[in-house]
Amino acid sequence: MSDELHLPAGVDAALARLQGSVDTGFATTNGRLELMLHRADQQDQRVDRLDKRVQVLEVATATEEALAAVTQRVRDLEATRATEERVDTVVLQVRNLEASRATKEEVKTVATRAEGAVMKEDMAARQKHILGWTTVIVGVIGILVGAVVTVSVAFLT
Repeated sequence: MSDELHLPAGVDAALARLQGSVDTGFATTNGRLELMLHRADQQDQRVDRLDKRVQVLEVATATEEALAAVTQRVRDLEATRATEERVDTVVLQVRNLEASRATKEEVKTVATRAEGAVMKEDMAARQKHILGWTTVIVGVIGILVGAVVTVSVAFLT
């Protein structure tokens, strides 16, 4: 007896066609899988780029907030200077009244206005405090701007 199996003549041709169909199906499936993997890699790269952009925007937002804080401090400093000028004016009025030997009521009127004013020493302490914070905020802004530039250069290269 022979080890070979004898098949009818049409079965060999059908098996060959079937083998061709299976090979074609596997090739098509492999091609589609490769395409899906390529697209997944592209999506990962896109997500990475978008993540970097978000980080840059977050740093820029923090920088804008710090700049707004510095602007507010400058406005406070300007208000402090205006208050100092008012205090100086009141002090000058009191001295002028004292020098002209004004009546008690005139001195009381000017003194009453001066009670609500802040003393010059208090204003100087407040100004030092504001300048200290302004220095800190400007330093932080400098650091943040440096970080934004570094990230932007890294992102663009």
